[in-house]
Amino acid sequence: MFQRFSDNKGEAGRFMEGHNRWITRGFDDGVFLVVGSLQPDAGGGIVAHNTSLRDLQARVNDDPFVAEKVVSAEIFEKTLAKADDRLSFLLSSAATEPRERRPRRRGGVLSPSIVEENVGGRLVDRHFPACGP
Repeated sequence: MFQRFSDNKGEAGRFMEGHNRWITRGFDDGVFLVVGSLQPDAGGGIVAHNTSLRDLQARVNDDPFVAEKVVSAEIFEKTLAKADDRLSFLLSSAATEPRERRPRRRGGVLSPSIVEENVGGRLVDRHFPACGP
């Protein structure tokens, strides 16, 4: 997922604490794998896993940055065909269904443009429009 700054970028400081709590919840819930900044100063990127698209969209809409239009969010789904051994859990046919939570994993690096949704052991690749109210 990309979160690109909007014209309301100047308000980011007002909502940073809530945004950071939202990120922490994403990791605590086992959904976020990687979070980082888009360069140069363009917004953020998040790699999410082990969630349904519907649940991810609801989660994204709960982000104060999205709710206050500091950023616009764009979600992508990716069908993965091959991965480094450190990321093989993403390809596992024994992977859990989207609603179940697994402990988060922080090894390796993924592109921030990837959001994986595990549906019946299959990760799908589709582009979805921006989230938000």
